Amino acid sequence: MLEEYNLRDLLEQRGQSYATNPIVKLIKKIEADYGFQFNVHEGPWIAGGSVRKLLLGQELGEFSDIDLFFPNQNSFDTFMRLQGRFGKRRGRSEEYKSTHAYTFKFPDIGKVQLIKRQFYDSPHELLGDFDFTIIQLVTDGEKLLCVPNAIEHNDKKVFDFYNVRENSDIIGRFFKYCARGYTPLPGVTTRLHQVVKHNPYPFRKKGY
Repeated sequence: MLEEYNLRDLLEQRGQSYATNPIVKLIKKIEADYGFQFNVHEGPWIAGGSVRKLLLGQELGEFSDIDLFFPNQNSFDTFMRLQGRFGKRRGRSEEYKSTHAYTFKFPDIGKVQLIKRQFYDSPHELLGDFDFTIIQLVTDGEKLLCVPNAIEHNDKKVFDFYNVRENSDIIGRFFKYCARGYTPLPGVTTRLHQVVKHNPYPFRKKGY
């Protein structure tokens, strides 16, 4: 069962301003500039690391991106059509394209990655595809859904292991979050060792 929060209330309870939150402003700008609407229950969604930064009140950062996930091909095609219609006149540039994702750089927004390696029927299915609790967060800019403990783990700077995804560089991601000051909970390292021992995927490059 996912936990649901009103994003404005959640941020204000945490001593943050909803209106000036850097990631919220980027989400609103995407919607305003490109006429694209997110929906936390039905998709499309913003999920993962950028929502972790939203929760903590951090800037997106030069080397980070906003990951967009979609419920179906039609939703993906709609965003592609809208960014194609309005993107070039606003200075949008194409950064990277693969069978798994398209990455664009938008002025005043930053890098936006459109994930197409898989479409999702629900936010529950989407968050079940993430590896660590601290990034099992999804939003539409108005509401936030997350797995139990996701917010607590971010506040305490700890994380738990959830699953391993095909083509996920889970070892690199494990050390990335350790380098950012997070501590794995007891048992995480042992479970991760078992995954590495029996599953070849953690050694593969990230597929998008």
